Amino acid sequence: MDRIWSIQYLRALAALAVVVFHSMTTVQGSFDIGAAGVDIFFVISGFIMASLTFGREVSPGLFLWRRAIRIVPVYWLATLAAAAIIAVKPAFFYKGDGSIENTALSLLFFPHESAIGGRAPVIEQGWTLEFEVFFYALCALALLWLPQRNRLKILCGVLVLLAAIGLLLPGLTRPWGTYSSQLLLEFVGGIALAAAWRQKLLQSATLGAAAMLAGFAAFGLMQAGVLPQIGHRVLDWGLPAFLIVAGALAFEGAGRVPRSNAGALLGDASYSLYLTHGFVLAVIQRVGGNLPLWAYLLVSIGGSILVAIASYQLVEKPAMAALKPLWKRPSVRPSPSPAQG
Repeated sequence: MDRIWSIQYLRALAALAVVVFHSMTTVQGSFDIGAAGVDIFFVISGFIMASLTFGREVSPGLFLWRRAIRIVPVYWLATLAAAAIIAVKPAFFYKGDGSIENTALSLLFFPHESAIGGRAPVIEQGWTLEFEVFFYALCALALLWLPQRNRLKILCGVLVLLAAIGLLLPGLTRPWGTYSSQLLLEFVGGIALAAAWRQKLLQSATLGAAAMLAGFAAFGLMQAGVLPQIGHRVLDWGLPAFLIVAGALAFEGAGRVPRSNAGALLGDASYSLYLTHGFVLAVIQRVGGNLPLWAYLLVSIGGSILVAIASYQLVEKPAMAALKPLWKRPSVRPSPSPAQG
C-alpha cells in the first residue's frame, strides 16, 4: 500500500507516548495516559491489515511471512538480550523473568503467566504483540477460508463475538483472556476506518479537526482527572484512539497533511522505539537518576529515539531485505505444446 503520512506520524506519536509513560514511571511520576499509545497502535494495525487485503487475493502464507519478517527479528533479538541481561544482573529489569520457559513462550508470542511470578513476557511490551499475532492469524485464516467479498465483515464479526465471550466470562486467564479481550474491538475500529478510507469517506479537514480534537481532549481530560474513566479500556482509551486515527486519515484524505522525511523515519522506527526504549531507560535511570525531571525526560526520549533509529537502520531494514525474497510464489509454467512434446 502507498505510504499514508498521517499514519506514519501517529505511529511515531504513539510510540513516544509509551516512552514518556515508562519514563515517568521510573521516576515515580504520572503520565498514565501515555499507555494509550498502544490503543492507537491497535487501531492503526486494524487499518493497515484491512488495507492490505482489500481487493486482493493475497496468499495466507505470504501474508504471515511478511508480518513475521516485520516483527520477529527485532523482538527476538530484544527478548534474548533482555533474558541474557536478567541472567547476569536480575535487577536490571524490574521483576523480569528470564527463565528458559518464559523466554521460549515469549519468543512464540504465546500469552502466558510467569511461573516464578515475574513479568511475562520477558519484554514487558510483548503483551501487545500477543494480540497482534493473534489478529494476524485470524487475518490469515480469513484469507484462506473466506470469500473476498465478505471476508472483512466476517472477520469483524468473529472479533466482536470473541470480545462478547470475554465480557460474558470475565476473569479468564491467559491465553483465553487475551483471545477474548475487548481490546480486539480496537482492531475492528481500524478495519472500519479502512473501509471508510477505501470508499473515500474520509476527505474532510473539518471532520479531521473535530475528530482529533475530541480524541486528544478526551485523553488530556482523563490525564488531568477531569474526565472520569468508566473502567473499560476499549471505551476509555480505545474510542479516543479511534477518533484520533479517523481524524488523521480525514486530514490525509483532504490533502492537508504535510510530508516530513524526519517524521516518516520516526514512524518507520516506531516499532524499534517501542521495543528498545526499556533498555535505554534502565541505563539512564542508573547513571542519571539524579537529573531534574525535564532533563531526565529529554535524555530518555532523545536516547530512546537514537537507539530506535539505529535499530531500524541496522537490524530491521537489513533483516527485512534479507528475508523477504526467501518466500517465493510458486511459478506456473505452461504445459508444453504438441510441437514441443
